[in-house]
Amino acid sequence: MAGPRDPNKLIKKLSVGNNYGKSASEYVGGKDDIWFDDSNLTVIRRGDGTTPGGHIIGGNSGTPGPAGPAGVMGPTGAAGADGADGAIGPAGPQGAEGPQGPAGPQGPAGADGADGAVVSQLEDDLDINGKTLKYQFNITNDSTDHYVFTDPGSIWFPTSENDPTLYLRRGEQYLFNNTSGSHPFRIQSTTGTSGTPYNTGVTNNGGTGQVIFKVPMSAPATLYYQCTSHTNMNGTINVV
Repeated sequence: MAGPRDPNKLIKKLSVGNNYGKSASEYVGGKDDIWFDDSNLTVIRRGDGTTPGGHIIGGNSGTPGPAGPAGVMGPTGAAGADGADGAIGPAGPQGAEGPQGPAGPQGPAGADGADGAVVSQLEDDLDINGKTLKYQFNITNDSTDHYVFTDPGSIWFPTSENDPTLYLRRGEQYLFNNTSGSHPFRIQSTTGTSGTPYNTGVTNNGGTGQVIFKVPMSAPATLYYQCTSHTNMNGTINVV
């Protein structure tokens, strides 16, 4: 048995056989046991009862164990603050011109213009500048025997006619273009070179050149035309 030991010193045992440690009070000698002072690793006693003294020589370091598994990834940190805005870049080139838009609504009508002069003629037979229909007859002569009538459009007279009977309408006007020379053309209410002139609505009645007759509503149903110089040059006017 080992002698008394300092109770403040821890006594441990290296056991080759079962590898466990005991205090001094638990000491049981065995030939393979080695007891040592834990405070300074000084051999106290072998299991065979000898006390050789000296220190326990440390053995070689053991092989490092395998690395442990990686730890779990920590939570994502908070987002950082936004950086400052960069400087504005230069303007890009102008884009291509777009297609033409639809037409806008029609604007209001403009004011009416001033009335212009009415000029309308049909082959020189019809003229409405005098605010009524005006027809033209051209008059020449056949010696001292006849007036010869034509019209510019050959409508009333497809061929010339001597002393024709005329049909004139009330409210219209007629131009007798007398180019017969010395044969005055007169409209009258009775026959003969000494007949009664009918002057209502007549311009240049009994003259040469242009004689105009604006037929009034009050005109009689029958009138006459007469060369005041030659008895045979005459005809009848029917007013309708």
